[in-house]
Parts: sequence; C-alpha cells; structure tokens
Amino acid sequence: MNIEELIKEKVKEIVKKLVNREYKLLEQSGKLDDITSDELEAAIIQYGEALSLPPEEAYNKIDIFKLTNPKKYREEYFIDMDLWTDGHKSDLTLSCEATVNDNNEVNVTVDSVHVL
Repeated sequence: MNIEELIKEKVKEIVKKLVNREYKLLEQSGKLDDITSDELEAAIIQYGEALSLPPEEAYNKIDIFKLTNPKKYREEYFIDMDLWTDGHKSDLTLSCEATVNDNNEVNVTVDSVHVL
C-alpha cells in the first residue's frame, strides 16, 4: 500500500470517530493537533447537522498536499476532506496533517473542522 492509501485509511478511521462523537478518544490517542476535543465538538455542534459516514468513493476525493520541504519528518502532508452530514456532502471540511517517519509509519492528526 502506498503512502497516500495509508493516509486515506487513517483519515477514514478519524472520520468514523468523528461520526461516533468520540472526540475525547481522538484527544486521548494523540490524534488532535492544535484543537481540543471540546473545541472540535463545539465546531461540529455549531454547524447544526449530524455528521454521517461518507460513501466509500468520497475518500478518493481527499485533497492530499505533500510538503516539498518537510521540517521534522521524512515526509509531511496537509489533507482536506469534505465531511458529510445527514447523508449528504456538506460544506464542513476536515483539515489534517500527516507525517511519515523513516520507518514508513504514517500518523494523521486533526487540525480543524471548519466551513469551507
């Protein structure tokens, strides 16, 4: 599996936790970067619609941008994905960062959920 496929799998795990409202679990497992579980929950509640799982093909439309000059890791990426609410694509966006270390281990963390 290539790096982008691994990133998509990690994003899919995060989306499932968001849909299941497992914000604290994301925080406890180190998957939140510059946002707390309370801030994440508030942003989603403020939107006013319940998150739902996107169709499988939505994960093929994730925007993955590779940084040309990574700072700490062998590879670093920025990720944006449209979230789905009440069974349809919304204008909520999940923004994440992904890092790849020298052992090809991929870690994805949430930066924010925002309207885009």
